Amino acid sequence: MVLTLDMALIVPLFIIGLAVVIYVARRTANIKTSIQDGNKCYWQAQEALNAEARQICYTDMIACYRKAIKLGSAEAITRMGHVYREGWGVEKDLQQAFAYYNRAARKSFHEAQYHLSLLYENGLGVDKDLKKAKHWRQRSQNRRFRVGF
Repeated sequence: MVLTLDMALIVPLFIIGLAVVIYVARRTANIKTSIQDGNKCYWQAQEALNAEARQICYTDMIACYRKAIKLGSAEAITRMGHVYREGWGVEKDLQQAFAYYNRAARKSFHEAQYHLSLLYENGLGVDKDLKKAKHWRQRSQNRRFRVGF
């Protein structure tokens, strides 16, 4: 079989393309697994019988979310916003919650956009700004985010 110039280019490009697809699939699976593990830790913390057991679960949850954040997950960034807003395993810090929600909202994650609008609307962790609250609420609704079921 004689390889032409076209075949010499197509085969390596195909192999590179396949490698990229495999890399993205593995990365996505790792993000989903980290978020799922973090969510499991959250529910375990809610069922924990004492504060010490609850703190261990929260610590594990935060570690899982941070792992997913390193992989680029806007959902995990939003979950860390919840962690700081509620004080789950960390000191409650609305400015830190705002920073996480803002970071995820700028990645166009609809849930973060909604929570960011609430912080602006109520002046939590940031100066009250109804114009920005409306902006972020509209962006979350444009992405079809609805509160509740």
